[in-house]
Amino acid sequence: MLTKLENINKKSFNNFTLTSDLSKVNVFFGINGAGKTAVSEYIQYCRKNVIVFDSKFVQDNILLENQEEIQGVALTTGEKEKRDKEKIRQIAKQIKLEYEKLHGIRMQKSNDSKQLYLVLNETLKKAKQQFQTNKIKQKPHAKENPVQACKLWQKDILSDNYSHGIALSSSEEIQEKIENLKNKQREVLKINFIYTNKDAKKLSSLLTASVIKPQEYKNTNFYELLKWLEAGLSIHQLDKSTSSTFKCLFCESVVSTKDVKSRIDELIHNNYSNFESFINNVKNRLSLDKEMVLDIPQHLIDSDIKDKTVEAISDLEKIIDSKLKCPNKTINTVKITDLNNLITTIMQVISKQQSQIASDIDRYQSYRLQIEQIAKSWIGRSLEQDTSVKNYIKQIEDADVQIQNINTNIDRLTKQSREIENKHSDLKPFQDICNQKFITLGLNLELTINKEKNGYILSRRDSNILKVEDLSEGERRLIAFLVFYFKIHLTKEELDPNIECIVLDDPITSLDDQNKLDVIEMINDMISETINIREDVDQIFILTNSSYLFSTVGYTSRKDISFFRIIKDSQNNSQINKIPNGSPELNNRSTLYRSYFQNILKFALIKRNKLESCGNVEKYGNQTRIVLETFIYSNYSIGYATAKNLSQIKDVLEIKDNQIERFKVDLDIINALSHGASYYDAIDSNCPKRRIQTAVKDIISVLYLRDKHHVKSMISSDIGYNISTVMQTIDNWTKNLNGD
Repeated sequence: MLTKLENINKKSFNNFTLTSDLSKVNVFFGINGAGKTAVSEYIQYCRKNVIVFDSKFVQDNILLENQEEIQGVALTTGEKEKRDKEKIRQIAKQIKLEYEKLHGIRMQKSNDSKQLYLVLNETLKKAKQQFQTNKIKQKPHAKENPVQACKLWQKDILSDNYSHGIALSSSEEIQEKIENLKNKQREVLKINFIYTNKDAKKLSSLLTASVIKPQEYKNTNFYELLKWLEAGLSIHQLDKSTSSTFKCLFCESVVSTKDVKSRIDELIHNNYSNFESFINNVKNRLSLDKEMVLDIPQHLIDSDIKDKTVEAISDLEKIIDSKLKCPNKTINTVKITDLNNLITTIMQVISKQQSQIASDIDRYQSYRLQIEQIAKSWIGRSLEQDTSVKNYIKQIEDADVQIQNINTNIDRLTKQSREIENKHSDLKPFQDICNQKFITLGLNLELTINKEKNGYILSRRDSNILKVEDLSEGERRLIAFLVFYFKIHLTKEELDPNIECIVLDDPITSLDDQNKLDVIEMINDMISETINIREDVDQIFILTNSSYLFSTVGYTSRKDISFFRIIKDSQNNSQINKIPNGSPELNNRSTLYRSYFQNILKFALIKRNKLESCGNVEKYGNQTRIVLETFIYSNYSIGYATAKNLSQIKDVLEIKDNQIERFKVDLDIINALSHGASYYDAIDSNCPKRRIQTAVKDIISVLYLRDKHHVKSMISSDIGYNISTVMQTIDNWTKNLNGD
């Protein structure tokens, strides 16, 4: 037996749990759209061996096609072979075992699905933290179908062409890679040779030329002398001096500026001095370049190229030293060519790396602009690589296959059982029951047996054969309920042992008014059997929008029945409240009116700062109209709250002259929201929520001024406010009618 309604997530229910315990018989009242079907589906999922009466049952058993036949219900009568009866019992046991197995697999699948959903949510949460974004959302319907959601995440995995095979795991990692690339870029930019092609060409021409060192400089270090003379020019600023003489800072002699400068120029600007100066400068540049090459990191330039370059520079340095010693000697320049080739190779590698690094920086910068897509890809890859996810998916998919196989086997066994039953069945009992009901209800209908098709032919009592489509909706549902009622019986006296739970989803509708007493009587018979006789059927669930059914069903066994109301809150989420036994609401035949009244009152009490977050407020216009029309019809026989009846409404509700204009606008709004038409002035289809709420408050205020006791009786304790507080609030609303 189902004892709790827990974590309902179907349709308008948002993870709702009913704190009250369930009974053997449970009756739920809810207006259309409140969530009854969602509760029915939840019960069918949780229970096994369930038989359901709903619109689908009516359609399946009373066909709406152009047919004359109605599916028969064969109730076994007379003698029956013991062997066939035992076969049916054995098949019933097998079916029961299959349902138990099915229930276990479904529970395990449900648990695996919950665990997989937790992994999906945890991975999503981790991605939001790591990539510092809240823009990515869980996949649609992930809770109901986590396997499909997982597959959708895996479709978000970016190709290796996009990410160059690099799996990014956080926004910090992207930033770290950008910083590393910039550091590498700075390293690469340091690699630049001071020694140039121009130097190489000039050096080559000097090495192959015979340079004569002047005799007076043969025993001197001429390069050091040149540097000393150049320093002297700088110290004494002879290039800038306008004085004809200057005092030597070393010997303090006064000498001619022009003579000294002319002599120094002759020394530092002759052919040999130019040779010495250039070739020593090249040697210094090569020395710095060699240090630079030695400092190049191993990951940038191959060590073999580095070694060859250092060696080539060293060889050229030796050649330069040799030339300085013997400037008149000519030297082969092949070493210069070798070094040039090596430098070209290094700079080509460096240039390529500079381009690659710049491209990589741009790529990672673009990743930061597409962080949501990177995060989704990371989620998909994480799920794809998660062993637990793979196991859950396999277990869930295996469970689906098992469930399908078990259902197929149940269908096969059920068909086998029915075939055995039909060999010894008789359609006449159901024919007699239906025809008797037709007479009782005054319906001009009659069933006759069609033995060839194991069913019935429906006709009028004047012998005109009918098609099912000729039946009214109420007639179809009545016959369908008769079919349902006797489908839970194996024989006329024996109940079907395969049925453990009965669900009645809207067993009567507004079209069944003339038949509702008979249907309720059959429902009460089911309740009585369940409570007093049957042990195999351990629970009945009745879901209805009929206030009459809700207040009359099970009237002889109220202590064994639990009653509940399904409502929607201001966020349009369904909730279930238990109604205590003995509550006046269970004796109120106008439960629909009460439900609507409480709905509009709850809406009217919503604070203005929370009003904008409420969805679908237009429905309260229609509900307010129904409440108003029910009140004026029940008390004053005024059919509709329209402009045509405004004068009568004003009189019976005692609306004052200074209130009538405001009331007319309120009436216009609720009618426009109900019917899509305006009765006085054009109402914008996007009427502000506050104005709709004001109209509802005004209508409640009018009813309050007319009958305070009636309004007070409509206020339920579960509305969330103290009744006295609500009455005082409504009293304050009435002042607005007068424009106070």
